[in-house]
Amino acid sequence: MADIHARLVDREELEASFESLEAQGIQASLDYIQVNVAPQIANLQTSIDLAQQQIDQIIIGGSAPNALKFGNQLPAYYATAQALSEGLLGKVPTSRKVNGKELSADVELAKADVGLDKVNNTADADKPVSTAQKSAIEARVPFFQSGAALPSENIGPIWHADYCSIMTWQVFNANGAAYEGYASQMVGHPDKDGQPAARAGYVKRNGASLSKASYAALWNWALHNGRVVALGTWTAGPFVFADNGNGTFKLPDNRGEFDRAWDDGRGVDSGRGFGSWQDSDNKSHAHPYTDPGHDHDLPTDISQGSGSQMREYGQGISDFKTYRVRKNTVGITILASGGTEARSRNVAFNAVIKF
Repeated sequence: MADIHARLVDREELEASFESLEAQGIQASLDYIQVNVAPQIANLQTSIDLAQQQIDQIIIGGSAPNALKFGNQLPAYYATAQALSEGLLGKVPTSRKVNGKELSADVELAKADVGLDKVNNTADADKPVSTAQKSAIEARVPFFQSGAALPSENIGPIWHADYCSIMTWQVFNANGAAYEGYASQMVGHPDKDGQPAARAGYVKRNGASLSKASYAALWNWALHNGRVVALGTWTAGPFVFADNGNGTFKLPDNRGEFDRAWDDGRGVDSGRGFGSWQDSDNKSHAHPYTDPGHDHDLPTDISQGSGSQMREYGQGISDFKTYRVRKNTVGITILASGGTEARSRNVAFNAVIKF
């Protein structure tokens, strides 16, 4: 029994020793952690906080990371994330589809895939045009290329390259004219051009003959406005046209002439008909002169007379000789000057008319 008791005592002492050692070890561990591990944990927490701030700035503000706040070295995951972000530029998820076609690779799309199936081969009313586009198109002046036929009905103002002007629907029906259709807004307008050749939309006022069919608007404009005379009375100079009787008409020939504003009742150029020609003339005037002085010779054989009772005013009744002064030449001459016409200073331009 004594032996068992001794063993129990030893066991209790051993357990007490273990408990003492355990307590000492725990305390030593706590002390070690307090001294060595706790500061490192605090530093780690600080790094985590800084990293979190950097992540927030990158994600929310789009800022680049600051290496100093990562211990002077950017983490490897940032480079990986940056490469991944760059790789995703221009990419869409493979789950996305366009009209049922997956976008996992390059996809060939038909016009129907993007809603353009009604652009071609459909009635105008069915084509997808916005209200704003429709209004803009309707407000636009239609443009006709060179050689295109003029519209046969009034569609509003147009522009035609051959006439080089805005054209409107016009009616000429006076004085035998019979025209209803498009004509230049300034048809029949005489003008002067700064180049020798007539530009698009104009012809020279040179008396040339033009087709009534090709220049129907100009011909009917001339008829309508009373600018046509009989062929036998047509001459160069006046602003008049004439019918050649063969489907053509003559233009006015105003080359070498000055243009003058019609008097129209003012009284400065009275009696002038509209478009009439007027010859050159000078205003009535006089040429004054001064006699520089001259002599008349008398014969030298005059003898003394025997007259008596000389009357008043030198009318003697006695005999004496009378001599006339002979013709003589004086030093006065009025010379001719000028050319073949009366004109003012001028510049020559090309006389044209709008058709």
